[in-house]
Amino acid sequence: MEKSNGNIYVSVPDTNIYPGQEYGIIIYVSSNHGASWSALVGLHPAFVCGKTKMICTGLDSVVCFFWYGSSVYNWNVLNGRFSPVSSGPLKEFDVAATSTGGLYVFADTLNGSSHNAIRKGSTDGGISWPNFGTVENNAAKPHVSKSYSGDTLFLNYYSPVLADTATSTIRQGRYRETSIGVISAIDFINIVTGTDTKPEFATIAYQNIVWFFNTMGTTGSIDIVCRVSFDNGGFFNYPFTVAGGIPNVDEYWFDVKFHTAYDGGVDLIYYRDSLQNGNPNVNSDKLMYTWAAAGTPNGFTVPAKIDNTNFPGWSSRLYIPSIIEYFTMPDMGAIWVGSDGTNKRIFSNRLFDVIGVSNKNHILPEKYSLSQNYPNPFNPTTIIKFRIKDSRFVTLKVFNILGKEIATLVNEKLQPGTYEIPFSINRFPDYQLPSGVYFYKITAGNFSNTKKMILLK
Repeated sequence: MEKSNGNIYVSVPDTNIYPGQEYGIIIYVSSNHGASWSALVGLHPAFVCGKTKMICTGLDSVVCFFWYGSSVYNWNVLNGRFSPVSSGPLKEFDVAATSTGGLYVFADTLNGSSHNAIRKGSTDGGISWPNFGTVENNAAKPHVSKSYSGDTLFLNYYSPVLADTATSTIRQGRYRETSIGVISAIDFINIVTGTDTKPEFATIAYQNIVWFFNTMGTTGSIDIVCRVSFDNGGFFNYPFTVAGGIPNVDEYWFDVKFHTAYDGGVDLIYYRDSLQNGNPNVNSDKLMYTWAAAGTPNGFTVPAKIDNTNFPGWSSRLYIPSIIEYFTMPDMGAIWVGSDGTNKRIFSNRLFDVIGVSNKNHILPEKYSLSQNYPNPFNPTTIIKFRIKDSRFVTLKVFNILGKEIATLVNEKLQPGTYEIPFSINRFPDYQLPSGVYFYKITAGNFSNTKKMILLK
């Protein structure tokens, strides 16, 4: 997650990063939008952590929530404050922070074989949790997200819980914050019924548009589907496939976040697994990215690969990738566990420039270059690739045939490397771009180059 000053924080629940030093969780920080990372602080001794969730509160505190044993704890990574949130047998938890500074934890508690969903609210940054309530009995796996406005929470969970939990109905509860640390329910609806397997789900809300995503299907045909609501989650339209439909290819392990750039929308990343024979490779296993604008919420772009040689791979440890939204600038990033030869390492990607969080050597370009966009002609999305050999301030702009500037895709100092930047006409709806010839121009120090591309609707 990103703090208001632009610093990015990531929690890593792995004891093998620094062998022999016995960390349970390590917090990494980047002050340059992910170009480099350093270890900020860690928890001793080593322990197995079931889940972590990073939160930036409305008071701009950075808090790491984590699940250890049968309890959930919160850890303010900037001042070191550490306290329990909930104890007792737990199966899952999730947490959200509102713009007022309220913190809300939802948990799946176990009573024998029975699941119950509870909620807790805090007014003091997680020191105490005086506000308690039951969401629903016989409910499991809560997943919560806040709206763009920050005062509406969308909760998804299974209920009633069947013997195979992932085949249960997925419900939605909407909550409105009535005062700091206190929420009241607006309504509850069933979003996905039936007994098909649906192990992953999430809701993202931006203004009055709400996207609900879930995985469907069994191995060999697992897809990601989406439902859209135009009335802030009161009613959802029919589902459509966002990622899938490729024989013997599975799409799963996804993350979604809303973005505020270019009138707002939703970003989606996911793991594409080709179920190949033998070990995974750069062609079989991929990390993919797509997005939709709030103005056209059903119009997701053609998925683009955002990993390079450091491809993800299936693991029983569930290395689900995460999105990092840059709210201080119009950009987004991803962080995931990828392959580095025979090793597993953590990689971050700001759009398409792969950076290793763990130390490793990178092959740097020997010269500046600008490649032809692909596909070309395109509609609605194309990729522009360029290389820079040293640290430079770089601009990448798009012009129409009359020389009018249409978009600025890059306008900042970049580190040496290879970059692939998406350009989509859906992200610039105000221009109503017609079919025709366009030009894109890069400037980096004394290097400048311009190429032509064709939009064909």
